[in-house]
Amino acid sequence: MSLILRYSLTSSLIALMLLNGCGKRGDPSYKRFLIPQAVIKIEYLLRPEGLILRWQYPYPERSGLYFEIWRYEDKGFIKIGETTELTFIDKAVPQRDYLEYSIVSAFRDGLKRQTRVFIKVEPLPPSPAEFHYRIDEEGVNLSWRYEEGCLYNIYRRYIDGKEELLNSEPLQKAYILDSPDPGRTVFYRLRCRKGNTEGFFSEVRVSPEDYVPSRPEGLRYAIIDNRVVITWKENRERWVRGYRIYRILSDAPEFRGEVNYPLFVDELINGVATYEIRALGPVREGLPSERLQIKKPS
Repeated sequence: MSLILRYSLTSSLIALMLLNGCGKRGDPSYKRFLIPQAVIKIEYLLRPEGLILRWQYPYPERSGLYFEIWRYEDKGFIKIGETTELTFIDKAVPQRDYLEYSIVSAFRDGLKRQTRVFIKVEPLPPSPAEFHYRIDEEGVNLSWRYEEGCLYNIYRRYIDGKEELLNSEPLQKAYILDSPDPGRTVFYRLRCRKGNTEGFFSEVRVSPEDYVPSRPEGLRYAIIDNRVVITWKENRERWVRGYRIYRILSDAPEFRGEVNYPLFVDELINGVATYEIRALGPVREGLPSERLQIKKPS
C-alpha cells in the first residue's frame, strides 16, 4: 500500500470518528463550564447600609464561575465589583429615584452572559420603637411596638460572630422567642421591612449576667444514719447550670457544695442544721430558697 493511500485511509477514519462523536450526547455539564448561563430570580433589598442583590444560577455546579456587578451611571454602566457568591452588597448607592444593575456571569477568558434589573428606590422605614427583651424559662422573649404596614426581620449576632437572620419569613407579629447560648453575649437588631426596603434598626444587648434563676422550691429532706438527704423541685429554666447548697451557721451561709441535679447529701452535725439552695445561671446565682430546718428525731 502506497504512502498516499495509507494517509488517505487514516484521514478518512479520523473524520468518521469525529462525525460519529458529534452525533453522541456528551456530558451536559461540559458546556456549563465553557458557556455561562444568565442568572435568574434576582432579588434586592435596600437598607441604610446599602443595596443587597441576590440571585440564582441555573445549575448547582459553579466551578470556575464568577459574577461581575455593573451599575448604570450617567454615561453608561460601570463595574462596581465581582464575586463568586450569589449575593453582593452595593455600599455606595447613589441618591436616585431609579437604579439599574447588570449582573454578568462569566468564566475567566471566556464568554459572558448578563441579566439586568431595574429598581425603584423607596423611602427607608424608621427604626422600630419600644424594642425590649425579657428572660424566662425558655430563653429570651423579644417584643416591640407594632406599626401598621411593617413586617419585621430580627437578626442575632454574638459578640464574636456574624449576623444571622432569626426568622425564615418576615414577621407579622411584634414578638419572638429565641434560645441563644446563655454563656455568650448576644446582640439583637430589629428592622421594619416594607416591600423591597428594610429600614434602620433598633438594638438590644443580652449578656450572661442577665440570666438570673428563680428560687428553688419544694425542699424536703430525709435522715439516714448521720447523713441528711435534701431534695427539691427542678427549676423551670432550661438554662440553669446547677445548684449551690449553703448551710446556715449563726445566720451566715456556709458553702457546702454544688450539684447539677436537685439532690444533695451532707453530714448531719449534732442532729440539727439549716440549709438554703440557690440555682446557678451562666454567671449569677438566683435568689435563695426558703430555709430548710432539719432536726434528727430523738
